[in-house]
Amino acid sequence: MKKIKMYNKLNAVNAFIFRIVHIDNVSWILDNGMHCNASETQATDYRVIGNKDLNDPSKFERYQAEALIYKHLPVEAFLGLVCYTSKEKSLLMKMVEKRTLNLSIYSRQGWFFND
Repeated sequence: MKKIKMYNKLNAVNAFIFRIVHIDNVSWILDNGMHCNASETQATDYRVIGNKDLNDPSKFERYQAEALIYKHLPVEAFLGLVCYTSKEKSLLMKMVEKRTLNLSIYSRQGWFFND
């Protein structure tokens, strides 16, 4: 069994919330912020990506981090966006520039599930 390496320096300053979403949902999120499932504000055409392949405990723990938003996280609180390819990064840059947001955008293949 694969040993899970725990990060032992987690605190309120360096704890970050991340959420995996389909790129088709990003425009709505940039316009409305991030809303939890219990929020009254929901995208009508939200594209669900599902939670497949969560048998590995480390993947399940990373997936649970998506549940840490209480009601709403405004886009002004976002620190950045991460995508898989440079093509997606270019698309995200256009979305962010259109809204004159100050967000870092990174392309990181394998960053979330690299195993």
